[in-house]
Amino acid sequence: MIALAFLLRLLAGSASPDPGLLFEGATVYVSADAAPTKASVLVRGGKIAFVGEAGRARAMAPDAAKTDLTGSFLFAGWADAHGHLAGLGSALESADLR
Repeated sequence: MIALAFLLRLLAGSASPDPGLLFEGATVYVSADAAPTKASVLVRGGKIAFVGEAGRARAMAPDAAKTDLTGSFLFAGWADAHGHLAGLGSALESADLR
């Protein structure tokens, strides 16, 4: 039983970790309260692992796939602005008494 546990731990340790994806050169918006800034964003396992100075991001993930976003904006999140036409149309049929 101990040999099996050792083998499983050995195999788990030999799995290569996610090298990540590194976005560089963009103007990054980290929150609505913070001013946008030039920064690098490191993504690992589908999650943001680091936002900050490019040299530090490269040191954290030297094998990460790099994407140059110079001149672009990066919003680290998902924002969806949309409207449902039926609801918007219904709202136009009633008086706004506010």
